[in-house]
Amino acid sequence: CVVSGQQAILVHCFRICAEYATDRGDHERAKKYTKTSQKLMEYIDMVLWDEKQQVFLDGWSPEHGLSKTHSVQTHSLMILYDAIMDPSKKKSAQDIIDNPREDTIQSGSPFFLFYIYELWAKRDLSKVLEDIRERWQGMMRYNCTTCWEVFPGFYEVGRTRSYCHSWSASPVYFFGKYVLGIHP
Repeated sequence: CVVSGQQAILVHCFRICAEYATDRGDHERAKKYTKTSQKLMEYIDMVLWDEKQQVFLDGWSPEHGLSKTHSVQTHSLMILYDAIMDPSKKKSAQDIIDNPREDTIQSGSPFFLFYIYELWAKRDLSKVLEDIRERWQGMMRYNCTTCWEVFPGFYEVGRTRSYCHSWSASPVYFFGKYVLGIHP
């Protein structure tokens, strides 16, 4: 099974391995990791790009073949981890994030918004802050003292599946890093 977003993260991991190998003077391994990263990007481009829809599909499995879906999540990870080779495809991916189509699967969890916020913060921090204000206040309107698994209104029935998740700290991270300029 191949999941597009996970492949994007793997591209990034191979690049990190190449950097470590270079730092250690192991140029053969560095070449190997760089080549593997490049081959994986070529695979993503060749297999998971849907030319007709102008999107990256969410994955492939031996049982079902190519996914019939595409999502904000897949496109966010593809851009965040620089796993798109073609500039026009990168622009299409950015468009899916900025202006999702009706058939695009949306992110409804505070967990995944962390990744989307990283992308937004590079271009428009005010968008991140406004979204945090709107979404986290939605939970606070219910006098909730924990972070929900998904935001209010994402499910037609009920507010969320679970009311206690650790990714409630995302706003603190973004305030610290981007508003206050605190970097570890």
